[in-house]
Amino acid sequence: MARYRVGNSFLSADEYEEHNIAMWATGLFIVSALFTGVYIYKLVSPLEIYKWLKFSAIGLSSITVGSIFAFFAAWIRQAFFIGVGLSIVGFICSIIWEKL
Repeated sequence: MARYRVGNSFLSADEYEEHNIAMWATGLFIVSALFTGVYIYKLVSPLEIYKWLKFSAIGLSSITVGSIFAFFAAWIRQAFFIGVGLSIVGFICSIIWEKL
């Protein structure tokens, strides 16, 4: 059974996987909330509406999208690593194709 050291504690393989997914969820929440907030700000800022309504639209949409991305962190992580693996294979295949 593998043991992984994280900080001052040792984690089993399952606990370490949960730790990694939690780190991905945190990062995805922050990044997606920031991008959503900036995008909604650009959409809402030229409108002539109350400031509290603009603030609510930006805040609620950022938190909602960030939470959705964090919920799907395991699948997004898996898709990311599959994409990286396929791009490496594609790069190697393109080098071989050019040499033939």
